[in-house]
Amino acid sequence: MKRLVTIGLYLTLMGCVAVPEVTSSDTSDAINTVALSCQKPYEFTQDCNNWAGASRKIIIDGFEIKVGATANGNTVLVMDAKLFANSLTSVFTVNSPKHSRASNNSFESVKKVFAQNNVKINRVRPLKSFANIDGYILELPSDGYSILKKYSVDKS
Repeated sequence: MKRLVTIGLYLTLMGCVAVPEVTSSDTSDAINTVALSCQKPYEFTQDCNNWAGASRKIIIDGFEIKVGATANGNTVLVMDAKLFANSLTSVFTVNSPKHSRASNNSFESVKKVFAQNNVKINRVRPLKSFANIDGYILELPSDGYSILKKYSVDKS
């Protein structure tokens, strides 16, 4: 019985381990994902859903990502494409390290594409809720979203 309790406690606490934001993000200016909509804190008019956030699915190097953007494409919303599946990894914990890592990987993939296309990222703001990293908002000096659209997945 003692061993069973120890294993249960271990598994529960493992889910409480937080995955840190990417180092280039402005953690002091994080946005609560629950308060995020397509109208605030930015007007995401391209590929945004008020319930799910970013709605355009792209694939970069085999990795699925969801993105959306402002009208001019210089503010980009980047999220884990499998938000719900990756969030439900354990019924005993509120946060999901798998989901947070997928959000970080989404950011890194987009960052790589921007670097390859000489698009500078001025600012990175993490989206956080319940100790999860749900995605990132990237502020750019010019339209970077049109570059990401080239990686879109056909909806057929």
